[in-house]
Amino acid sequence: MQQASIVTDRFNSRSSLVAIIVSVQERLKQLYAWSGNQRDDGKRWEADHFSERLINGGCSSCSGNPARIDIDLRRMIAPELSLKRGAVLLWAGANCGPVEMIKQLAKVLDIRYDRPLAGQDPAFIEILLYGYRKELLTYKHKSKIKSGFYRGCVNDVKFLRDSGTTSKGNLRAIDYFSGPVHCPDCSQRNHYDTECLSVTVNGMTIKEVSRLSIPDMLLFVSNLEPAIKTGDSPPVVKELEKRLLYLNKIGLNYLSPAYHAGLEGSR
Repeated sequence: MQQASIVTDRFNSRSSLVAIIVSVQERLKQLYAWSGNQRDDGKRWEADHFSERLINGGCSSCSGNPARIDIDLRRMIAPELSLKRGAVLLWAGANCGPVEMIKQLAKVLDIRYDRPLAGQDPAFIEILLYGYRKELLTYKHKSKIKSGFYRGCVNDVKFLRDSGTTSKGNLRAIDYFSGPVHCPDCSQRNHYDTECLSVTVNGMTIKEVSRLSIPDMLLFVSNLEPAIKTGDSPPVVKELEKRLLYLNKIGLNYLSPAYHAGLEGSR
């Protein structure tokens, strides 16, 4: 059996939260590529074969051709987290002007910075998404006093997208916060190639594992067969587990709020 090559790097908790989430997704793909049997065409699996993608005919509503890919609002905020822990996923772990503005905004609107957003005024989430222009905010960033209106993380992503950025971090964020929002079915479904869904690890496909809660995903990793843990893939398993332990520690429930929204919508 030909197996995919394993590429790993060390976990750094100082990375942005989006970078950590994306790295978990990448390591899941590496794990499935390593574990898969030979493909139908005789070639080996690669991690990219296990990526979500729109497949023509895969959606009964749009036949895999949604109106367009745009910002997926459900991915922007993790309400189970506090602002301090990174509830605004776009800026989680970053040291930038918008973070300082959000701190000041929380003070103005009497939002506790160290408590989960889920237990506070739900209107604040709309403000985080779309901005606040009722009051000019004064904040300090890089030893300089600045002032301005908070424009919202949706507008921040639009700015990054329309600016033609070439930064890997910015491009990763744009990709993470985008989705087929103009098709109601596509926006609640994962799209994987049928052949890749024939590969299972401990009886589960990558689609099923990706939709698990973080605690359940940790349980999945801890229950991996000894053959997987002691084979050529330990770097993937160990690095995956480190990242999941960190996400679980800070209180994130899912790899993406979109997964949670999709599950809720299907009940």
